[in-house]
Order: sequence, then structure tokens, then C-alpha cells
Amino acid sequence: MAIYYVRTDGNNNNTGLGSGAGQAWATLTKALGGTGISGGDTLYIAPGAYREILTLGFSSTASTTYIYGDPLCTQFSGVSSGNVRLTGHTNGDDNWEDTSSNLVTAIGKSNVWMEKLYIESYNSGIHISNCNSFNFKNLVFASTRGMRGGYGLAITQDVCTSPNRIEKCIFHGIYGITFATSAAGTTLSQPPIIGESILGFNYTFFHANTRSYYLDNPITFTNCTLITQHSIFETAGLGTTKLLFYNIVNYGSWFAGMNWNGAQHGQVNYSRVGSEGGSGPYNGNLGTGSNYTGIVGIDLGESRLFNLSAQPMFTTQYNGVSYGTGNTSVPYSTTDLYGDSWDTVLPDKGALKYRTSNTISSYAPSDRQFESITIAPDSTSQSLYMMLGATGISHNTAGLAAHYTRDNSAPVSITLAAQTVNGTWTSGGFAEVSSSNAPGLYRLDVPNAAFVSGVGKVIVSIRGAGGVNGAFHNVLLQYTRTPDVEKRTFVSGNTSTVEYINITQGNSGSALTGLAYNSSGLTAYYVRPGASPTAISLATQTATGSYSSGGFVPVDNTNMPGLYRIDIPNAVFNSGVDEATIYIRGAANMNPLRIEYR
Repeated sequence: MAIYYVRTDGNNNNTGLGSGAGQAWATLTKALGGTGISGGDTLYIAPGAYREILTLGFSSTASTTYIYGDPLCTQFSGVSSGNVRLTGHTNGDDNWEDTSSNLVTAIGKSNVWMEKLYIESYNSGIHISNCNSFNFKNLVFASTRGMRGGYGLAITQDVCTSPNRIEKCIFHGIYGITFATSAAGTTLSQPPIIGESILGFNYTFFHANTRSYYLDNPITFTNCTLITQHSIFETAGLGTTKLLFYNIVNYGSWFAGMNWNGAQHGQVNYSRVGSEGGSGPYNGNLGTGSNYTGIVGIDLGESRLFNLSAQPMFTTQYNGVSYGTGNTSVPYSTTDLYGDSWDTVLPDKGALKYRTSNTISSYAPSDRQFESITIAPDSTSQSLYMMLGATGISHNTAGLAAHYTRDNSAPVSITLAAQTVNGTWTSGGFAEVSSSNAPGLYRLDVPNAAFVSGVGKVIVSIRGAGGVNGAFHNVLLQYTRTPDVEKRTFVSGNTSTVEYINITQGNSGSALTGLAYNSSGLTAYYVRPGASPTAISLATQTATGSYSSGGFVPVDNTNMPGLYRIDIPNAVFNSGVDEATIYIRGAANMNPLRIEYR
């Protein structure tokens, strides 16, 4: 199973096996057609606009084929973060017309996972026909069509052996999802879709009234927030099996937001549904625990209007009727659209949890923290402790971002991950130390690549979440070592003295090999008590050569790395003193060395 890459500045003549512009492909047509990836492979797509009409041409296999948009550029360098945009504006965004073709078509494929794509289309964003085990996650479907007829996701299904799953997606435009069989009266033995944590702004969210069909199992939607101009769904189903909606928030203009043909084929359970004039359900079933009257409890900006802490649009209002009122005895999503857990034991109704910056308590220090520290080059598993302007922040708090910058290089994003205060180091790990005993202090596990030798300074930053001042660390990459010391016995009158010394690297303490008597910067001096330092003229020598004043040579770089011979000048041992010091220093990455004679 191979991993492939696409970026707009790539080239289709490349292999596709690398993320750089010189290795990646340039188009999705190449990557997803018959000459690109194979079934079971993984494809990463860099941010940018892809103005293409695609048909999935790779083979289906039992192994899942993964198609990932990479909006944060975790797999790419030299590309700015942004949407991975598949658009029907094939002639540019300023052109009034866009293609009426389906943007992505898949026929008879199985085991495909698509994630983190922004898909805008005039007709259908994605059309799958008799496909099984498709997973659509974290996708945005945007319709460019003017009035009626555009679909985000279109499904044609006569046989379904394994359900297609739709999770944590946003639909805005005319119709969200359309479903049809190729012939009327077809019976499906598996539910064709499962909608979970969906946000929709549509004329009709689910449209399936073009042909009558039977379901042996219900089509289930859980924790959706739907703002509809007309209705939640239209369907022409037959038999008794229904469309089931659980923990839904809907506001639609047509009665209770539901309309269908034929018998009663829809049921909304444990939900809040607003409607025209507060009317009850239209030609359908009143589900268990539902309330079809009154406000649906969606925040449309009221929190900021009242100077309360800001929260995202379309979440539950403060103390709203949808907060913590969902049900867990029926199918439900354990997390909301953004992957955050519900605040209460019961889920909220809708796709978005009640979230507010009140959960981040601020004490507003005077300014961003800026601290300087020193770390040895090539250090690994390093954790920094950053003082931010708030408590209650986690690695996935909205807007939180961390980077490191090496000297004059571009900032590198740090992918934050869950961590505990005393957990084993993990790259990007982020944890609050103690909200009560050390409020505002956080641990950040910095990736090892930040501290690789070769630069002198690294800036580590973390900032961006609501209520967070941010913090910066100025990290100097220096190996702070005192000179090495070797002690010898002073013998007055000695001559032809040969010493063997060990020289180490200044940035690590390990053996330094490859020095010669004339290495750039290398110097040696001796000093006797009360006298001035005297330079030792280093000279060429061999490991086994006869004594020569100042001779300097490595003994054996392979078998005795870092060991050097130095021939000490006879003047060091002249009578009149009983001690002397020799100091050797100056070569690149060399830790200074003292020889002390006593």
C-alpha cells in the first residue's frame, strides 16, 4: 500500500510518491483516475483550488483507499494552509458559469474514505452509484446553483451490502443529500447512509421522492442541525420502514420541516423542530420525546449582542432548550461536529455543542511571555513550560497553534496532541500543569527537529486561542561545558616528554576526530607561575615518530577516536617552579583542554 501526494505546483510526470513539488502530482484527475493510485493506497492533497471533473478510476479492494485533504499542510512544506477546494468554476472564480457536471463520480466502488475536502458544485459535488463502505468525514458541500436542483451528495443505490457513512459534514446550498434507486419498487437490505453530526443550510436537506423504494432497515440521522428553507426531507418510500432522526435541531419554513409522499415514512425523535406558525408534524409521525413547537434554541449571535463570552454561530443558546436535552437510549453521536465531547451526560440536540470562551478563564497577564533558555544542540525529548493567559486550554482548543522557527527559516507548524503533566514525551504533546496550583502554565513537548544542530537560535511560540495571550521561548542552541582537564605530575628538568590527551566536541562531549597540527584556529600555550603565557608552535608529527617539540597528531581516529599525541616543549619543565599549565583550544566544535602539571 503506497502513499501518494498531489499539490497544484506538482507535475503529473512525477512519481507522486513524495510531498515536494518535484515528486508530487499536479492534478486529482491523474491521482484518482486509472493511471494514479491503486485500491488500498493513501492520497494526501495540498491546499489549493482543483478545477477538475473527476471519475474514480482506481480499483476497489478489500483494503480501504484513503483520500485526505491536508488543509494544515501537515504533509507538505512550501504551501500555505487553506481549503483543499474542489470547484466547478473550471474557468476561474470570476467566470459566471461553472460546469453542470458532477464534480466527483464513483460507480461500483467500495471501501473509500474521503476527508477534509471543500467541494463546491452546480449539480452534485459527489455522486456515487451502487457503492459500498464509503466514508465521508469532515467535508463541506457547497452548492453554486441558483434556485433548485443542486445537490451536495447524490447517492444512487440498488444494492447495498455495507452502509455508506456520512459524518461531521457541512452542507449549504439547495439540497444536501439526494437518494434514488434506478428503478421504482427496489428493496435495499442495508441503510444507504448514516448521517452523524451534520450541519445543513438547505432548501431540503434529504431529497428522495423521485422513485418509490423499500427499506429493510431505516436510514438514520443523529445529532444534526438543519436550517431549511422548505423541509427536512422529501421521500417516496414504500412499506413501513422509516427515516429516523434523533437529537435533531431543525428550523424550516414548511410546517414542521417535514414533507413526504405516500404513507408515513419519517419520524423525528428527541428533537427540537421549529416550523411555520408553530404547526405540528405534517402527514407524519410524532416521534418519542419530540417537541415541535417553540424556538429551537440556536445562538445566532445573541451571546455577543448581550456582551456575553463569544461562542460559534449555530451552537446552543445560553441555558437554551437544546442544551443537554438529547437522548442516549437511541443512536447518537458521542461528539459534536468538531469532535468535542458534550458538556453533560446527555448530548445536546443538534450537531454543535454548547461551547463558550467562559470555559477558558482568563487572568490577563500584562503581555505575552517571552523567555530565553539554553539547550544543547541535538537534544531530544525536550519539554518547555509556557505561561499562557488563561486556564482550561487543551490541545484541540479552537484557534490554538504552535510553531518553531530556526534562525531565519520559515515557521514550522507543531501538530498538538493530548498529553498529561507527567506523561512520556510525545512530539507536540500539550497539557495544562495545574489550573489551581500553577494557573496558566502549560507543558509543550517540542519536536526533536527543532533542536537539531546547525543553527544558533530557535523561537518556539504558542498562541491563537480565545483569551490566550500567547508565549514565546527564545532557545539558544549551545553546549555549555567547562574545559576538559587532565592532570599530570611535574618533574623538574624533564625533557622529550610525550603526552596523550583526549579532545572532545564542544556541542556534545563526544570524541572529536580529524584534528591536525595546522587545523584552523587550533592553538596551544603554556604558563609557569608568575610568567607570561608562551605559545607552543604546533608541528607535524606521526603517532610513532621521535620526539619533536610541539609535535601534534591523532593517534588512531578509528580505534582510539579523540586521542591525540602532543610533544611538550622542554622549557615547560625548566627548574625554578613545581607546576605549569598547558591550554589547547580554538578548533571548530572543540571543547578547550587544560593539562595541569603539579
